[in-house]
Amino acid sequence: MPASLSIHRASPTPAEPVVAALSALAAAIAGQVEAAAVADVEPAAPPAPDPRLDAIVERLDRMIGLAEALLAEAKATHQATARIAPPPDDRRLTLADLAERLRRDYRTITRMRSAGKLPDGERVGREYLYRADVIDAWLAAGTPDNATWRAMGGEGRR
Repeated sequence: MPASLSIHRASPTPAEPVVAALSALAAAIAGQVEAAAVADVEPAAPPAPDPRLDAIVERLDRMIGLAEALLAEAKATHQATARIAPPPDDRRLTLADLAERLRRDYRTITRMRSAGKLPDGERVGREYLYRADVIDAWLAAGTPDNATWRAMGGEGRR
């Protein structure tokens, strides 16, 4: 029985706000330079370019270029490492996974399963699989035995 698959994506990379902020800062500085040139009404002598402002604009342009390159690299890396996984509510846990999650020995978990102290699992071949959301709910309910769990309305298999 194939499980439905979906692609999990991480939140946007931290570089995107940096690129936007640097672009806004560069635009603001460029606007101030243009406003200063327009405000000077003497047509006979154009204002002398301020080398400090030009240096700042150049640095910002380089920083924007670097930030855009880092953003492109981060997006490419993210797309290359995006993995296909089942949705979180449809994860299946093996007895070994369950032993690790409950911090118990594997043999203890198999004994608990045989004694009816675990929720119903689904047998696939030689392995028992348990839905992760059912195990989480079972743990939140205080780990009742299977009969009590069923009486409480807890579910096992779908």
